[in-house]
Amino acid sequence: MLRAAARSRAALVACALWGFAEATRFYVVPDVLVGWIALHGVRRGMAASLWATAGAVLGGLAVHADARPQRERLTEIPGISEAMLEDASAKLARDGWWALLRGPLDGIPYKVYAAEAGVRRLPPGEFVAWTVPARLWRFLAVALGAGLTGGAFRGSLRRREGAWLAAYLGFWAVTYARYFARLDRTYGSRPGGRQRCPGRRTEETEGGPENGRAPNSEPTAKQPMPPRRAKGPQRGERTERGRTRRREPDGDEQA
Repeated sequence: MLRAAARSRAALVACALWGFAEATRFYVVPDVLVGWIALHGVRRGMAASLWATAGAVLGGLAVHADARPQRERLTEIPGISEAMLEDASAKLARDGWWALLRGPLDGIPYKVYAAEAGVRRLPPGEFVAWTVPARLWRFLAVALGAGLTGGAFRGSLRRREGAWLAAYLGFWAVTYARYFARLDRTYGSRPGGRQRCPGRRTEETEGGPENGRAPNSEPTAKQPMPPRRAKGPQRGERTERGRTRRREPDGDEQA
């Protein structure tokens, strides 16, 4: 039954709908469905990747066209913070469309770059052209890995589909747990509610900020001044016609 559902046309349509949803508001990637379909056949998995990419393109265009309101709502989605938006904006400004292509490796959702590209008024044609490889390479990688696994365990997969489905969902649960832990390390909150942004560095030295005293440091005690040397000849000396004579202990004066 599960095998038949995975190999149906309805599963491909579901990939397209999932791709659209994840490109707009949903936070679970369509790779989950693409991989399950690919477990039952590599070719079917490749087709699912194309359908998911098509849905992602349509969803990305929708976000791109309504960029500013969409960007303001992105932080409502689990895993997306203002620090991530700032990081994505900096990477898009620095690296251009390569940032979109590298998004899955950086852990930044595609919808974030879709909104940033729209806010910057980048051409939608270029956005679509870069969306296809940016979405497709990861879907194909998941499909290929799942397809090879399904081919290697074909007999077990047919006999125990329920167990395989449970293990597969468990794998994705662990994957998402690690992903959110990574986001917390990268963009997590600091004490006081401030969030880290990888593109910013706060100079923290032992003596406080440069050219200034540390905000919470105690004032240092005033150092004593060195003793001043008395002006004029010292005790036991006198000046006469520009010459200095020193009085010896026995009373004689020696020039």
